[in-house]
Amino acid sequence: MRLLGRNTNWGAFAAIVALLFVVLYHFLAPMPGQSGPGQQKTVAEFDEERRKKLEANEAAQDTVAQMTWQTSRDEITPSAMAWVSRQGQANFVDIKAFRPQRTIEADGLDQLNYLVTAEGPFPNVMRFIDAFESEGSLLAIKVVQLSSMNGTDDTVRATIGLVAYQEAAPSGS
Repeated sequence: MRLLGRNTNWGAFAAIVALLFVVLYHFLAPMPGQSGPGQQKTVAEFDEERRKKLEANEAAQDTVAQMTWQTSRDEITPSAMAWVSRQGQANFVDIKAFRPQRTIEADGLDQLNYLVTAEGPFPNVMRFIDAFESEGSLLAIKVVQLSSMNGTDDTVRATIGLVAYQEAAPSGS
């Protein structure tokens, strides 16, 4: 009898091949729950992993604390306005307006928005804008719009959207 002749039962042949693959898979693939290389951790390994994650969390909280206002909300706006005024004077830029905008309260972080209008020579205004990127600034730039005051000199008007971040007070139930 020939293996692949006319009388070959292809259904039985396919079943035997499938059964062979199932048996091979059973012996070659690791079973869940059985210890294999790298499948189980000891308690000490879990403790070490937990310790590392707690340290990373503390480092992230320290970073957030350095970039957020650590004062009451009532003190942020006057402090921010004073900082903007000092930077304007230092860079010879006229601050025409400082307007608080709507506060956005998000999960764990409040965003106090401000709109500043400043005028001056283009290089001075750019230095003024760069001051917000300095390490001591707790105000972040959200948007900047520059427009020329006139076509005869380099005087520009900058409209700058700023954000002051503050950790949200925990809500008591």
